[in-house]
Amino acid sequence: MDFERSLVPTELYHMKSDKNIGIRSDGIITTMLVLLSRAILSLIFMYSAFSKVIDWNGTRSALHNQVFPGWMAETLLFTLPVVELVTAILLLGRRSFKNGFVASTLLMVCFTVYVGWVMSGAFGRIPCTCGGLISELGWSEHLLLNLVLVVVSFLGLMLSNKISV
Repeated sequence: MDFERSLVPTELYHMKSDKNIGIRSDGIITTMLVLLSRAILSLIFMYSAFSKVIDWNGTRSALHNQVFPGWMAETLLFTLPVVELVTAILLLGRRSFKNGFVASTLLMVCFTVYVGWVMSGAFGRIPCTCGGLISELGWSEHLLLNLVLVVVSFLGLMLSNKISV
């Protein structure tokens, strides 16, 4: 097989033959954006899961300080790290990353809706923030970060449907 530089602006190279089976530059950009989204989201979900486990008592206290009932806090204490870790693993998998994007988008939308709901004053009080690095953020910054991650996740999901990896 012999390749040559393509004259078509959206193709980088094509084979020297009658068939046009080139590598399109927009495909490379799309693939790179999907890979970057996968990396960012998987790192964030791994960090979040491990920080909850490492600071188990702090996580328990933070969850019990939220506006939902105690039984829900205990349920989330055990399920959130697992769900976040599974989401990170799905995002890293060659065949599972699209499911990872779906899970990531759903999780980030849920987290964002909760932060927005807290900020709206619907509960009569604003509980303390999350643990880890995010504890340094106020609720407004937390909402902004979540919105950015929703966009990254949704964009990754939409773009991943345009590529085959």
